[in-house]
Amino acid sequence: MDMQRQARIAVGEAQNDDATFSGIFDGAKELSGVPIGLSDIERALLVIRELLKQGFVPVTTGYQVPSGVPWEEKTETDILARIQREFDQLTHEPMFLDICWFNLPRA
Repeated sequence: MDMQRQARIAVGEAQNDDATFSGIFDGAKELSGVPIGLSDIERALLVIRELLKQGFVPVTTGYQVPSGVPWEEKTETDILARIQREFDQLTHEPMFLDICWFNLPRA
C-alpha cells in the first residue's frame, strides 16, 4: 500500500470519525515504495506528514479529558516531534487511545 492510499483511507475514516494514531501506525507497516530500513514509527510519520498537509490536526484521545481538543503544537515539526516522544514512552504497541487521534476539521 502506498502513502497516498493510506492517507486516502484516513481521509475516508475522518468523514465519519477521527483517524486514530494506532490505525495509521498499523496501516503504515504495509507501505510500499518507502526507503528500505525505515522503522514502523518512521513509516507512520511519513503518512502523518501527508495527513497534516491535507489539513488534519492531532487531537486528544479518550485518555485525556476533555477528548477531541486540538494539540497546542501547530507546526509539522513540533507535531511530529511530540508524536515521536510519546511513542518512545510507550511500553506496548500503540492501541486505540494512545498518543492522539487526527481530526479533519469541517469547513
